This record gives sequence, C-alpha cells and structure tokens, in this order.
Amino acid sequence: MEGKVAKTRSLECKPKPSVHLKLSLIQNAYSFLNQSLRHYRKTTRNVTEWPYAMLHITQSIELALKKLLFDAHPILIYEDIDRPKHTVSLELALSRLEAIGITIGEKEKVNIRRAAVHRNRVVHYEFEVNKFE
Repeated sequence: MEGKVAKTRSLECKPKPSVHLKLSLIQNAYSFLNQSLRHYRKTTRNVTEWPYAMLHITQSIELALKKLLFDAHPILIYEDIDRPKHTVSLELALSRLEAIGITIGEKEKVNIRRAAVHRNRVVHYEFEVNKFE
C-alpha cells in the first residue's frame, strides 16, 4: 500500500505543462521568420509548402516594421492613434516609418509590397506562384 501512495504522490508533484505564451513584437517576428524558413526548406519536396513560407515571411516583415514604429513611439503601431484598437497595415507601417525619418530602400519596399500581394492571395483568394518570383 505504501508503494502505491508514493507512486501517486510522485505523479501529483509533476509540473503541469505550460499553456501560457507571451512574445514581444520582435520575438513574434522571429517566430514567424523561423516558421517561414521551416516551410521554405520543405518546398523542394512539397510545393504546397510555398504558401505557408510566403505567408509567414510577410507576417514576420509586418511585425518587424511594427517593432520599428513601436520603438519610435508605442502609439505609432495603431491605425488611429486617437483610438488605439487596430494595428497598422503593412502599407501604413511603411508610410509611417518614412514620415518619421526611417528610410527603407525602394527595392525593399517593392519586394515587401509584392510579398503582401502574394500573402493576400494566399489568405483571401486562389493562389498560384512561380518559385522564381
């Protein structure tokens, strides 16, 4: 009987798995970047991984841009700074960064916008991609 009690007690003492996760803006951006790379590595074997790679890299970029805005001033990540509810879109983040003097090259902006178009197709409509784009 005593052996059973000890066994029961040891089961009761095991820590519960954590169900709480908190990521900062930059941690979240890196998390999406890592997921994007995981999916990208699988594309040579499975072309259906492309949409997820593109979705996650674009989300990573959006979060990184929001981090730049947040560092300038936390309120800048919101669409309406008078009513902070929804955060800025990728396009608005680019505009705000430029307005506060943070320069992003034209080539990078073109690529970011192109990634956003692909992401929106993946999420909202039919999707086709050429892996060399």
